Amino acid sequence: MASSEMEKSSTPMEARRVLIVEDNADARQPLADLCTMWGHDVRVAPSCSEGLAVAASHQPHIAFVDIGLPDRNGYDLARLLRGAPGGQEMVIVAFTGYGAPRDRELAREAGFDLHVVKPVDISRLRRLLEFLDPAESR
Repeated sequence: MASSEMEKSSTPMEARRVLIVEDNADARQPLADLCTMWGHDVRVAPSCSEGLAVAASHQPHIAFVDIGLPDRNGYDLARLLRGAPGGQEMVIVAFTGYGAPRDRELAREAGFDLHVVKPVDISRLRRLLEFLDPAESR
């Protein structure tokens, strides 16, 4: 990471409650570490069912959801999160390797606010967290 990017990444931003639902630990942990380093309150889950349970107790502002989860897919999880208490205010981001136009359409139909294809640039991720306002997402 370049020096100027490191300086930007150490600048405080408004803390958010973040949920990361990703079954691959090699993708999940670096994302969680970055969000934590930026001052966010982060919870992780490796499956749809665990993601729902964590969302119920954590009430995240933002959820990063992988599409290819082991028990149910991320589209199902987005629908379930939207129907849960607080789900209409939550920003739900499809954070996935699926990037075809049809994947983006399915994500929108399922209730995702954004569709981000992995791997994501660190500066783009930071901008997402800085500028996503859960109160204005719906």
